[in-house]
Amino acid sequence: MTPEQSQHLKANIQKTLSTHAKNDESFLWMAYWVIFEREADPDGLEGWLNELNTGASRSTVIKKMVEAHEFQQRLPEENRGQPLVTSFPMPNREMMKEFLPPAEDFPVVPLSIDELKEQVASKHWFHQINLGNGIITPGQDDSAAKLPRIKIPEKLDGMTVLDIGAWNGFFSFEAERRGASRVLATDSYAWHTWDGKSGFDLARRALNSKVQALEIDILDLSPDKIGTFDLVLCLGVLYHMRHPLLSLEKVFSVTGNQLILETTVELFSEDRPAMVFYPGTEFANDPTNWCGANPAAVIAMLKVAGFTKVELASLVDFPIPNTGRATFHAWR
Repeated sequence: MTPEQSQHLKANIQKTLSTHAKNDESFLWMAYWVIFEREADPDGLEGWLNELNTGASRSTVIKKMVEAHEFQQRLPEENRGQPLVTSFPMPNREMMKEFLPPAEDFPVVPLSIDELKEQVASKHWFHQINLGNGIITPGQDDSAAKLPRIKIPEKLDGMTVLDIGAWNGFFSFEAERRGASRVLATDSYAWHTWDGKSGFDLARRALNSKVQALEIDILDLSPDKIGTFDLVLCLGVLYHMRHPLLSLEKVFSVTGNQLILETTVELFSEDRPAMVFYPGTEFANDPTNWCGANPAAVIAMLKVAGFTKVELASLVDFPIPNTGRATFHAWR
């Protein structure tokens, strides 16, 4: 890279920072082209988005991109490791009135059918997700079969949706398919086991989905960190919580209107709110299962958490004796 090219790149970086992008994804797409001279790869884009979502400034992200090995290799050897840009202005709406196109206008290079099949076969799946072209992820969970009892509204046009414990993302993508204007998929534990988040990322790429993702624990949820959402999905999560009531209070804090909660239930002989505590592997030989409440306890906890209206939407038998799976709909 010549001094003239270096100066030109510096000017483009400054312009990137001073441009008011429509959203963070648009900003990052522009930054990728300016700094790396390529389109953003899904994993890299997600990593930078997570940094922005957890408080990093755009100038910090640009600085880290410039310090990255990929960019440094473009520089003359004698210039590597030296600061290219010494000041990083924050976006200035008055300085420039340019608007970048939304992220969906930047195409993601699609996988061929054979490439997609190969990548699907290489991963561990929980959800069964139809990726098109006859390709369905081989998950142990027949996710689509749950839809009639979970009773997600058929039309989510213009709504914002939060999917807590998204894992491979079936319900996040389903919310998007039903018209949600924004879907945020969150998880923590599942994205650190087996293949981590790679299944979600692959499905999102294959579906050309705009679902956003954020790695965050349920106990860290707050309006300050992620905002509030018209509809919150919390499916198959509650019984994995060591602190179920506190978890529901956190869920309530980010629910703008409605929550759909699906969980295991038991102790049907008890009319009063009651719960079983599992300190080990007593339930399904799974050490991540901590509690099993009866329906009365789930309803009571939801109301204590702040929801004013709670309904038992469905209750079905579960293969484990004396247990079931229940779906609750709750409103603020």
